[in-house]
Amino acid sequence: MYHWLKKLDRSLNEKDHSCYTITSICSVISIFLLLPLTYTWLISEITMPIRCALAEDDKVYIPMEEWKQQRNFQSEDLELSRTNYFYLTPSEKEQAPEFITLDNQTYEFSRGNLKSGVVVYEREKNYFNIFMTNYWIIYDTVLHKIISNGEEVYNKYSVFLLPEYSTCNRESD
Repeated sequence: MYHWLKKLDRSLNEKDHSCYTITSICSVISIFLLLPLTYTWLISEITMPIRCALAEDDKVYIPMEEWKQQRNFQSEDLELSRTNYFYLTPSEKEQAPEFITLDNQTYEFSRGNLKSGVVVYEREKNYFNIFMTNYWIIYDTVLHKIISNGEEVYNKYSVFLLPEYSTCNRESD
């Protein structure tokens, strides 16, 4: 009887070994089939924490309260003027320049509201269509001063050919 149990144990071990081999082969094949569909997601997830740590904090040149005092804004004035306009008429182009240069970098008009006199300028860096950084400036057309500037870091990736984005989760002060 002992001999019979020994044979059974050997056969189970041999079957387990072959099962592990088949499982390993199936796993490797699955990885090679899924990798082309998910490699940008993997790259994005690995690099995003590093890119977020390297991103600079937003710079404020004129604090909000000081800006409101310089412009004599009341809170209701700001509430009425939250609409953004993406295109400027020729007369509005005279009030807001199409390009602004800061630290030897040129920013292009993006959107704004000329009733409040606040416009946004942006420029973007795009590496390999995965790693993207959007730099922005908030500009006051009445005071002709930059209020603040900053950057937004994000990654563009695809999972099973569907586009997705990941961004830094920075809390604003």
